[in-house]
Amino acid sequence: NARLIQMDVRLDQPGAGQPSAGIVGFAFRHETRADRGDPALFDGDIERSIIEPADEAGVSDHEVHGFNPRRSLRSPNHKLGLASMSDISTFLAANRSNWDERVPIHRRDHNGFYAVQRFLREGKPLRAMESGELGDIAGKRVIHLQCHFGLDTLALARQGAIVTGLDFSPVAIDEARRLAATKGLPAQFVCADVYDARRAVAGHFDIAYVTWGTICWLPDLTGWAQTIAALLEPGGFLYFADAHPNMLILEERDGRLVPEFAIDTPADQPLVFDEPQTYTGDPTPLVASRTYQWIHSLSRIVTALIDAGLTLDFLHEHASLPWPPFPMCVRADDGTYRLPDHIPAFPLSISLRARR
Repeated sequence: NARLIQMDVRLDQPGAGQPSAGIVGFAFRHETRADRGDPALFDGDIERSIIEPADEAGVSDHEVHGFNPRRSLRSPNHKLGLASMSDISTFLAANRSNWDERVPIHRRDHNGFYAVQRFLREGKPLRAMESGELGDIAGKRVIHLQCHFGLDTLALARQGAIVTGLDFSPVAIDEARRLAATKGLPAQFVCADVYDARRAVAGHFDIAYVTWGTICWLPDLTGWAQTIAALLEPGGFLYFADAHPNMLILEERDGRLVPEFAIDTPADQPLVFDEPQTYTGDPTPLVASRTYQWIHSLSRIVTALIDAGLTLDFLHEHASLPWPPFPMCVRADDGTYRLPDHIPAFPLSISLRARR
């Protein structure tokens, strides 16, 4: 009792040769399918070519936000496997289509996830951690890479920065420009892939701002770091904050945290996720639901920056995140999410400053 699914990617199968493109995958209907968290479906950090049809909203392991603290941001039931394609641009085009669809959903913000109405009424500041680590940015030239529809970009502008937001989604950039015009904030927005940022914008910047759910969408950190170095003035710096890579390889299983993903995803073999809805809790279905993502180790991140000629000012590890990465997480006093008291603490996020 199997359903055949025509796929547009190849799946790496342990112990088997590469199948041809357009492999037919099997989604078996059997009595144990209801237990989609069954670790037997996955073999350590090797993905088996098992496809689970999604029947409830979920958020990918490496998304930037979470809404309901009582459920995980992770959605292993939507995991398709490791894709393998020679043309990485195919992955990035699929991701762009997915983000194009998310923009109007996020902008409508029916459940207040992005606090758009608060932003329109009174502004929306940066989180305390980012603001404190950035320091005074008044008068600084800032480029915000992968800015989505610009809320944080405009928060930087409110703090006095001369800011440019860049994103690969034309839908996001159009919405960011509308928001800036609505609030009368002096921010520029440019539509370009992050790897093309140097060609897409003029001049150099004092700060490159890159935070929360960014590099999981990028296959090549060497090119990313080189782009950032090329954007910065001598003495300028990158400010980066994101989920800790060592946390990203884990999943919660029966109240325990277990490793499920390999660190340092190969560029041409991304993790593949198929999720019917975006991560905010809005039930609007996505058509371009399949995305391709990468986990990058801390050493890969730091080495890429050093090789690009940047010098670390600091590297901080934090015990909390702006979203709950596991169902067990609890709300901290500052509104972020941390592990419960009975779990030995380990870092859930990182932040760093690297100077040219």
